[in-house]
Amino acid sequence: MKINANIELEDIKEGEIELIYNPSGWTNKNVRVNANVKIEIEEGYKVETSKDAKKWEEKVSQEYENNGEIYVRLSDGTNESNYIVGEVTKIDKEKPIIEEVK
Repeated sequence: MKINANIELEDIKEGEIELIYNPSGWTNKNVRVNANVKIEIEEGYKVETSKDAKKWEEKVSQEYENNGEIYVRLSDGTNESNYIVGEVTKIDKEKPIIEEVK
């Protein structure tokens, strides 16, 4: 997990947000990533997630059809905290190719 600085609100620190992957192992299905916030969030702040760190949504999870990154931050609607980055890396939807050996 990487943490990038973009500090306006109080910094998110390592371990304050846990990313939970479902399923967590190799899969040929979609993966849902939930951001489990382990700290008390001040009134007026909300959790936002994004797949590209540009378009942010006020929700604590994202669903992935393909491997990619998830970004999580706190926002008060005007300012935002730094964000954490997690990676989805275990989706494999390519069918195996079986070649006949002669």
